[in-house]
Amino acid sequence: MKIFEQFDELVTSHYFDDSWSDDGVIRAVNLLRTFQRADWIQLEYTWREKPADWAAKTADALSDVPAEYSRSILQSMLEFSEDREVLIQAMNSLNVLLINNPSGKQLHIDSELHKKLDALLVTESVGGKLVVRSFLNEVDVD
Repeated sequence: MKIFEQFDELVTSHYFDDSWSDDGVIRAVNLLRTFQRADWIQLEYTWREKPADWAAKTADALSDVPAEYSRSILQSMLEFSEDREVLIQAMNSLNVLLINNPSGKQLHIDSELHKKLDALLVTESVGGKLVVRSFLNEVDVD
């Protein structure tokens, strides 16, 4: 079985939140770290076709993968997803990447994306609001 197929099978499996955080995400990160270029390309183009839960779990795992691979996928999730869980998890993972690599490239988002993410502050829980505020404080708006 190819690495991407193993990743897909893992992320598709039904984990409860606690077991995903304790076990699933670690296994997903380990698989992502073995991805080849073709796997990254496949992930970039297939996450949009997957259920929101799949995309959110993927965003979660991408926080522990080098930014050179994960950053563009996470930014794509922010741009194209309308699911609040995916958006929060993508922002959280990008926050982690920024903390782990403070000298890396600054993130730039356009004003429309900023408005979309800022709107989450109205409906999010306290934890979600912290993620959104932290992310929006770290990005430059074009």
